[in-house]
Amino acid sequence: MSGLPIIIALLCCSWHAHALGHAIVINRCPFSVFLASVQATSPFVLELPPGDTYVETYRPVENGTGVSIKITSDICVGKTLTDVGRANAFASSSKTQLEYSYVPSQHPTDLYYDLSDINDEFPRQFCAYGVALHTSASDCPGVLCPSSCDDVCPNVYNDPNDNHATKGCRSSVDIALALCAYIRNP
Repeated sequence: MSGLPIIIALLCCSWHAHALGHAIVINRCPFSVFLASVQATSPFVLELPPGDTYVETYRPVENGTGVSIKITSDICVGKTLTDVGRANAFASSSKTQLEYSYVPSQHPTDLYYDLSDINDEFPRQFCAYGVALHTSASDCPGVLCPSSCDDVCPNVYNDPNDNHATKGCRSSVDIALALCAYIRNP
């Protein structure tokens, strides 16, 4: 059973008006991915096996810096046994990024988010499987990138000037990135 329907149901029903939302990564891929939530400090690289979910509560902008949840499918990262070796392998791998900036002083829109493939080399690591960014509020836009290795997804950062890819919403809303969103389950 896919965790996506359960996560979406939780997203729609689990928060209340003043609670901080969450950034969520759902691994629907048939392989492990590796991620690090990066802000001002060096990241700890986590393995996210198939079917697992990563969740973090929004962290406020720190010295003008938001958060980037960097994700790679590079198996070399998983083969590295030490934390330092894993961090080095992760640093040199292609990455898809779920980025957000929570700015508490800016109400009602105090959360800005996007997907970035700027650091993902061709062919994009999830191009054969697609990705989908959903939100827990119908008035907050998501991002859909169907499976296609022939072109880039126009709804994400492919270039540093792709500012149209940034979305805004309230920080009480969850954002959930489903990796391999277009794989059919048997």
